[in-house]
Amino acid sequence: FKGAHYDTNSFNAITTNDTAYLLSIPKSRMSTEASITSQSKVIRFIPNVSSPDLTFWIALSNLKLDSLGLDDSPFPVNGGYYIPYNSGRRNSKTNATLPPRVLFNHAGLGGDSGRCRSSGINDNSNPFSNERIVLPGSMRVLNTPESLKKLDKQEYLKSLRTDLLKWCRGESDDSSPLGWTCLSYLDLKKHAAVYWFAFPALAPRVPFVFSNSDTNGLPSVSSLQDCLGSKKINVLEMLEASVATMRQNMLEHSNNGNSSLTPYFIVLGLTEFICDVSNSGANNSDSSTKLTAASIECLPLSHKAYFDLSPAKRSKAIFAFFDPCSSSTHPGWPGRNLLAYLNIGLGIKCPCVRILCYRPSVWRRITSVPSLVAVPVNALPNSPNRSKTRNTFEMKPEDDEEEVGGVLVDEPPKVLSDDESNLSPAENLFQTSGNDQIEHTSILLHVSLSDVIWDSSQKKGTTDKQDLDDDSIPVVGWEMNSRGRPGPRSVNLASVLDKTKIAEQSVDLNLKLMRWRLIPTLDTTMLSSTRCLLLGAGTLGCGVARTLLAWGVRTITFVDNGRVSYSNPVRQSLFELSDCGTATSQGSFKATTAATALKKIFPGVVSEGFVMTIPMPGHSLSDNAAAKRDIELLEKLICSHDIIFLLTDTRESRWLPTLIASANDKILINTALGLDSWLVMRHGCSPDRTVTSNNPRLGCYFCNDIVAPENSMKERTLDQQCTVTRPGLAPIASALAVELMVALLHHKDRHLAKADSNDGVDRGGPLGIIPHQVRGQISTYGIMTPKSPSFDCCTACSPKVVNLYRRERFDFVKRVTANTSYLEEVSGLADFRNAAETVNVDWEDDDDSDESM
Repeated sequence: FKGAHYDTNSFNAITTNDTAYLLSIPKSRMSTEASITSQSKVIRFIPNVSSPDLTFWIALSNLKLDSLGLDDSPFPVNGGYYIPYNSGRRNSKTNATLPPRVLFNHAGLGGDSGRCRSSGINDNSNPFSNERIVLPGSMRVLNTPESLKKLDKQEYLKSLRTDLLKWCRGESDDSSPLGWTCLSYLDLKKHAAVYWFAFPALAPRVPFVFSNSDTNGLPSVSSLQDCLGSKKINVLEMLEASVATMRQNMLEHSNNGNSSLTPYFIVLGLTEFICDVSNSGANNSDSSTKLTAASIECLPLSHKAYFDLSPAKRSKAIFAFFDPCSSSTHPGWPGRNLLAYLNIGLGIKCPCVRILCYRPSVWRRITSVPSLVAVPVNALPNSPNRSKTRNTFEMKPEDDEEEVGGVLVDEPPKVLSDDESNLSPAENLFQTSGNDQIEHTSILLHVSLSDVIWDSSQKKGTTDKQDLDDDSIPVVGWEMNSRGRPGPRSVNLASVLDKTKIAEQSVDLNLKLMRWRLIPTLDTTMLSSTRCLLLGAGTLGCGVARTLLAWGVRTITFVDNGRVSYSNPVRQSLFELSDCGTATSQGSFKATTAATALKKIFPGVVSEGFVMTIPMPGHSLSDNAAAKRDIELLEKLICSHDIIFLLTDTRESRWLPTLIASANDKILINTALGLDSWLVMRHGCSPDRTVTSNNPRLGCYFCNDIVAPENSMKERTLDQQCTVTRPGLAPIASALAVELMVALLHHKDRHLAKADSNDGVDRGGPLGIIPHQVRGQISTYGIMTPKSPSFDCCTACSPKVVNLYRRERFDFVKRVTANTSYLEEVSGLADFRNAAETVNVDWEDDDDSDESM
């Protein structure tokens, strides 16, 4: 990885009795100017460890598909961390203190106008969300793995230096610095990700060092509770209450109702209670300093808050940060930028500055009402007294769960019960049912900022902007991989994702990739919510259903009364030989079998099959009650679906669905096959619709007929009864039917859209022209797109027939099935035909051969 190669000798590893870390402090920065200090006085900051959970990668993948597309620019996302509960978090194998985790989940990926706008780690659905310290950052999702490899990592990290310096100097509106950044590549087909987190921090050329000692004789690093003497419990109680009050004030003054905790704050009044720990517990300040409710005050760190203090208060102020680290001897990574803020931003160059690494034993839940609910830290996520649920998806390379590779899905913190909440304040803070006492693990540092050098041209002890060469200030922070070297990590989600979810994402993948570049206006959400009714589950029905699945349609309903026969599976893709029955039993019903097969192909589809017979003209009803139920069910299904596909075998079986669809103004697409020809057409709108002469109502399947449909199966031989057609026609026609539907749905006028022709003039929507009919001839490989207006005497969609059906329903259909001549009479088709026969036509004979002879 370009720009990220380091000599292993440039990293200093330290080992103490409770920790072992790889430290990103290059020896080259240990310049000769730092010879006044010893190596033991250099402050070692414990690097953060990223911990993105399963929901984070799923949400990021969806964001890439739905919103980001080919845009690989950085966008804001929030992460967060909990403060540690004690200093004893250790790896079960190595006994090393665990590094601080920064957590990332779906809550940090907020949406705004199609782009990710972070609303913070605060998830309103989680009442404990403001117990996590927000850490703003940026995410960059690159489009190819080569782009990730070629990107200069160090230059990218340096590009964040300006934001850090603006924050230090109070020139930005952000209350927190950019806490992290991540470069990633998502393999959306394999459900895998390659990623590399960085936690950028300004690094001085002369490292930060501890002060020799403070005026009270305290060591450079000491436990806070050991510095407070006999008033320890009362002082710590006041400190934690003051922190909670600060958080409460932030919540009340926030615009969106979320409490975004900044990592840094100022503590006033605590210095008076700090004693000399080397004096065997004697504490002279205990007798002279009276503890009151206002003794300790906490303020969010800012230029205004600091410079508004009096000089006396500034001199005694302690600068604190919420520390994710659990080491008893070293501060966490956020302390780096705190020292940079103090030195560069506030101009503090004191030889002894007190830094509090704040790690309370109790964390308080902040609500919208001015009340505080104490939550013991052993009830927070990652507590040793809580069970952990591990998502065992594959990490490469594999790591120990307790180190950096595992991903823990945290449950919400446990709230104190009423009995526990009724404890006294001191008991509430320092006692739980399982422990006599919970130790406060905050540590107090004494840091020297008098000789910090940020660039080679800087004068010692100066941090004014004009004295600094901003471009030469180093930035560090790339995360180590599991091998302890700078490098990316990878995660494979396929092993833990539900197969149904993987299938759903894979189906959508092809469609959503179209939106990136080729068809930006493709509405995949609309397609997935479209409900399609397939009247006929034969060769055309199977082909249409499979193509609908490919277009992301999730609701498909079949209607058919036939059974699967032995000739069906080779032509009808949803059936198998086992569906054909045996010598003693009939085959399965096509409608229900097709619905079941679709669910096996894609479990996310909502598919149902209805076995029913459609009443047809010329086919007398044998059971009036059953026929009436079938008609009512058919109309109910047509009305409850958005698109009707008419895919039946005979002409007369298409009449009633056409009539019902016209009466209810439904989109109907008709598909029919001949021996070597096919027809795909969209029917026009309801006759009630207002149309213009420029865009007349389009005709239906029966508008070109001069006779009513009748029983086409009567006195027919076997080859005339069966659908004898060339096998390649059905896939072509069924695919064209679905493509016509998709194009029609993307037109602003839907089925009122004017019919286009393939004359080379682009009049269509985003998916091309929208013809009325598509007629093809396989023998000549020709395709035509004719159009025809509706016919006033049509037996299926004319106003007379539609209105008569609306009035009489079953009685009207019953008469039509018994006598097709009745349909010709009520539609006016008989009168039209009679009028045409009575027209006298005078034929002129142009042949004058007789006269010439």
